[in-house]
Amino acid sequence: FEPEDRMILQAVASRLGAELGWRGVHDRTADELARLASGPGLDPLVGIWNHVAMTHLMTTLASAALRSKQTLTALVLDVVDLRSINTRHGLKVGDLMLRRIADAVRAKVRIEDLVGRWSGDKTLVVLQDVTFEGAQQVAEGLHAALGARAIELASGERVVIPVTVGIAMLQPNEEPSHMVARAVVAAKRAPAEGRAIIGAPPEPLPPVALQLVIVDEPPITLAGTYRLRHEISRGAMGVVYRADDLALERPVAIKMLRPDLAEDRDFIERLRAEAALLARIQHPNLVQIYSFGQVGGDSYFVMELVEGEGLQEAIARHLGEGTIPALAVNVAVIEEVASALDALHERGIIHRDVKPANVIRDPFRGRGVLVDVGIAHQAGQHAEVAGTPGFIAPEVFTGGEATARSDVYGLAATAYAILTLVEPFGEGESLEVLARQTAEEPPPRPSSFVPELAPADDLILAALHRDPARRPASAGEFSRALSAALSIVAPSPRQARRRGDDARAVPLDVAAQPLTRGLVFRSVTRVLGVHETARFRDAIGGDHPELAQALIDTAPLAWLPTELFARLLAVAPRYLDWDGSQLARDVARASVRSSFRQFFPSSATTLMPERTLSAIRNVWGRYQSWGSISSMPVLATESLVRMTGTPRNAELCVWTAGMLEQLVVLSGGRTPSVEHHTCEALGHDACRFRVRWETPPQ
Repeated sequence: FEPEDRMILQAVASRLGAELGWRGVHDRTADELARLASGPGLDPLVGIWNHVAMTHLMTTLASAALRSKQTLTALVLDVVDLRSINTRHGLKVGDLMLRRIADAVRAKVRIEDLVGRWSGDKTLVVLQDVTFEGAQQVAEGLHAALGARAIELASGERVVIPVTVGIAMLQPNEEPSHMVARAVVAAKRAPAEGRAIIGAPPEPLPPVALQLVIVDEPPITLAGTYRLRHEISRGAMGVVYRADDLALERPVAIKMLRPDLAEDRDFIERLRAEAALLARIQHPNLVQIYSFGQVGGDSYFVMELVEGEGLQEAIARHLGEGTIPALAVNVAVIEEVASALDALHERGIIHRDVKPANVIRDPFRGRGVLVDVGIAHQAGQHAEVAGTPGFIAPEVFTGGEATARSDVYGLAATAYAILTLVEPFGEGESLEVLARQTAEEPPPRPSSFVPELAPADDLILAALHRDPARRPASAGEFSRALSAALSIVAPSPRQARRRGDDARAVPLDVAAQPLTRGLVFRSVTRVLGVHETARFRDAIGGDHPELAQALIDTAPLAWLPTELFARLLAVAPRYLDWDGSQLARDVARASVRSSFRQFFPSSATTLMPERTLSAIRNVWGRYQSWGSISSMPVLATESLVRMTGTPRNAELCVWTAGMLEQLVVLSGGRTPSVEHHTCEALGHDACRFRVRWETPPQ
């Protein structure tokens, strides 16, 4: 090689070595995160033991109960139809409901009883040495407590926590998890019997029923980047999970492909290419694709998490309630979906599975969203036949090429279904439905179900014609004609985009917002104790849910708004036998005690208070993001600490004084005292703290 070539190769080799080294570090970190996340510990959402921890602890308790001849009883609290609650009110309300249950249970049961999250919507309580009658009384008390803890929404609506309770006692030679399974079945059976609390028979469940109940949790983390929360839905291509993007701190949806599909390399490569194309499309009415990845033999899409009610669910709800859907609202959704389809078609992509189940009405951002683009493909490419009978175009399931007019067919069938609450080609076996789609006779006119649709009969039936050439040329053309026929002014695609852009607007810069480390919030539990903190969280959960959430095992290095901590100190005297100032001081001391050795690993005998205080600027930034602080020694046993830029809150100044006291103690000082001479909260130009201490005798 020439000298220049050797230099280039050496540079490439050096860069490649560094990149591979970082990749190795990432893989080891991801493995360690997965190991820790899948092990026993606290559930990050509700702050009680997770499934793995409960399994281990129950095994220990069962052995102890056997030796001491005591009873072991499981109570399973099951949220009735949590999915519908999430759909109607949003995932935040569902999460809040689970936290309220966890807080209430921990506040009501004994310290020695186990409380954990058994699965997505089930909370498990394990009672020791309690009779069945006693367990039933506990269940009644918990059910009554939750009934009094309705969640009040911003709209003023109150959402009652719908919980059933199943009770099961551990039988001789029974696995603890099988006891829980019997309680789960009992809780599930309760609504059908019109009861809130029901006991499980002592007989073991049949093996088939047991397998259906035993929890099969998904992997906790994926690629070291995503933490899976719970299953959202299942489809022909795989399972969709709600997840958290740990790197970007945002909620996402992850679609895990079926294992057999993941093994088809050609299929996966095509999906990867199409995912890259879809990720470049930004449209408010089309679910955003973030990435496509593979790890450990699993292939997955990472997508925008869209909350709301699917059109298929809306149809079922209207049929169940006997209500009529709002015509203008549904036509507006159809036009929004048409706009999304046009955006796909402009880039040569065919969705191929337009149906009510793949359209979500997002009430939180006022839009209709087309989802499940997993089987979309580029026009002109060969693809496996995929779609839903009754909504897939005839030319597609007969082996022809899918075009934009194929999606128009699916959109028209979706419009027919949501406007009439009847599927255009009826229900039944798939082959029967497909046969009706290829028959000469068209489906019934929409106006035969809803007379007001008569002006749109010919348009909808034309869009459902077997011959693609007889259909409107584009989805937008169909939706505009539908709006005109029904004399409805629906939002134009441009308006939809503008509304979506507003909804996607980046929030105001919060960099200047005062923030406090999660370590400080965690120290509240160190001061109050676990059980008292659980009672406190339960007490404030109704009026101050965000404060209760801040006390749930917040990561020590996480940043939370300081305003939350200030409010926590302000409301504490109403619920606790603590003065707010004393709590602030004690929390500060606990915060420093739990983290001091991270900053000053030296022995206390080698530290001096004045030197520790001289480093106050660096120490302060580990706890708070706000304020400018400095320290100046006055005497050998006295320093003056000056601070500006505070939130001007007296309780936070007390917290600062408590922190200074503890720094002195841990640095070898004795009987420290802190005098707060001037305070910004009182209108002074700065907060000044005079710190004094005594030195130990030599």
